[in-house]
Parts: sequence; structure tokens; C-alpha cells
Amino acid sequence: MSWFEPTILLIILYAFQIRKFEKGWDVLPRITVKNNEGVSVVVATRNEAENIDNLLQDLSKQTYENLEVILVDDHSLDDTVKIIDSFPNVVLLRASEEGKKAAIAEAVQAAKHTIILTTDADCRLSNTWVEKMTAPFASKEVSLVAGPVAFQDEETYFEKAQSLEFISLIASGAGAIGAKQAFICNGANLAFRKLIYAAVDTDKASGDDVFLLHHAKKNGSKIVFVKDQEAIVFTSPKENLYTLLQQRKRWAAKSSDYQDIHAKRISWIVFLSNFCLLLLLFLGTWREVFIAFVLKAFIDYSFLKKAVIFFQKEHIFRYFYPLQILYPFYIVYVAVASQMGGFKWKGRKYKK
Repeated sequence: MSWFEPTILLIILYAFQIRKFEKGWDVLPRITVKNNEGVSVVVATRNEAENIDNLLQDLSKQTYENLEVILVDDHSLDDTVKIIDSFPNVVLLRASEEGKKAAIAEAVQAAKHTIILTTDADCRLSNTWVEKMTAPFASKEVSLVAGPVAFQDEETYFEKAQSLEFISLIASGAGAIGAKQAFICNGANLAFRKLIYAAVDTDKASGDDVFLLHHAKKNGSKIVFVKDQEAIVFTSPKENLYTLLQQRKRWAAKSSDYQDIHAKRISWIVFLSNFCLLLLLFLGTWREVFIAFVLKAFIDYSFLKKAVIFFQKEHIFRYFYPLQILYPFYIVYVAVASQMGGFKWKGRKYKK
């Protein structure tokens, strides 16, 4: 059996999907209004003594006035709590249960404002981050707002390649929102109305951000992506392949519970197209392999180029072609491994 024909067919389906993402990215609106409602920033933290000071400094410089900052400590074993205690005007909670999901749930319940904005303890923010991310809530129709996330201080080849792959995920999520096919977002930069959070219930160790997105979409709520450079949340790349794979397995583990039709269809198109590329690499002729990989690269190029320009990271685009070869190995492994075994996160083991 030749794998060339089914591979090309799947790549064509993939092409239609990526083109929808690109069109969605292009039409994302520039938001110029301002929101005046109170906002509660919620951060779950565990063993982040090296990073938490930077985050708190950034939060203390926000231009937004009606702001509450809540940090909930998930049983840290280092000086995280001591550092948080040294900052004024910060609400510190101690999580009663283990896990990021439980910690965030407690913080959301304790928040005094109806708009919740989340980020991670190892992130850096611009002074206008809260202002930009909550501006869409000036419209009462908006229930959920997703924002851009990118890596900073990429030094090694591995970190730069990882940064490009991460931008492709963020841009795909943004383009999908613009195309009215929202299926992924990132909790490191996410805002929502408190009312919709309580309606989402899952026993997964991660994924509250995506399931919240799917719930908002299912209920007809308006979802917005803030395509603004001042709204970018910066975080650090993973230091090695092992920690990267553990993170991606944690993210992918929730995909089997997706109920959203777009999330299911997109996940299968991406997986199957890369799976067939991988099979073709071993079972096809060199001519078939060349045609299939060049076709997929041609499809990805335009959209990803726009994304790196927005994030002002054109220098990492040189890793585009090597990633085209490596990506099928990576995505197939993560997809399969995430459904077969557990993963490690913050010193804890989680089962599938």
C-alpha cells in the first residue's frame, strides 16, 4: 500500500484548516476601548522562589487601578510564601488541596471582583497588561478573553526552536478564535467572567483553560483574542527535551475528553497528517517524501511568518525548515504517550 495518496489528502485538509487560521489571525480586531470594572488577578504558585519576585514587581506596576492580586500557594517547599509576604496589597491564600486546578478554584471563589485574569508565577508582564487584557470586557457580551504568550531569553538552538513551535500554537489558537472556531488557549494569559468558571467541571489535572474556552463557546458566549504586543505575557522555554515533553504530555492528556467538534476535528487532522508524513518518511520514495514535506512547509510558511513578525521574533524563523522534519516525530510521540501514561509536573506524578 502506498501512503502517498492518503498523506496528500490529509495535507490538503490540513491546508484548508491552516488557511482558516491565517484568515482568522488577519481579521482579529484592534481593541481601543477601556474597561472600568474591578479585576482580580489570580496566580497559582508552587516552588517559584526564583521567579515570583519578578512577577510581583510587574503586577505592582500595572496601570489598571481597580485591581486585586491573589496568589494561592500550592504547598511550596521553598521560600515562595516568604517572598509573597514581603509584598503589600497582595492576598495570599494557602491551598487546602494539592494541584494547580484546586488552587485556582479556591482563588477564583475568594476573588472579590467578577472579572478574573490569570497568569503563571514564572511570567513577565508589561505595565499595561491588565488594561489591555480586560479592555474587551467593556462589552457585556464578552465572557472570555485569551491573550498572547511567548518565550523570552532564548539562548540555545533548542530554546529557539522550541520558541518557534510555541508561537505556532499560540497563533493557531488566536487564528481559530478569529475564525469562530476557538479550540485552544493558554492559562498563562487568560481572562474570564467569574460566572462561567463555576460551570466547568473536569477531573483532569490540567486543562481548565481549554475546557473553560469550550464551555464559553458552547454557551454562545463571545470570545476575544487580544492581538496587542503590550498584552504579551513572557515566560521561559523548557531547559531540556525531557521537561518539554512532560509539559506537552500534560497539555495533550486532556484531548481525549474534548467534546468540542472543532477541537476534535483539528486535533485529528494535525495528528493524522503528521502520522502519515512519518510513515511516508520510512515507507515512501524520496520523491514522495520530498513532495509531501515541501507541500506542508509551503502551507505553514505564510501563517507562521506573520506570527513571528507580530511577536518580534523574526530571528528564530531560521528554525522553520528543520522543525518541518522533526515535528512529525515530536507530535506523534506526544499524542500517543499522553494517552498511554502519566506525566510529571512540579515534582508530582499524575496518572492519565
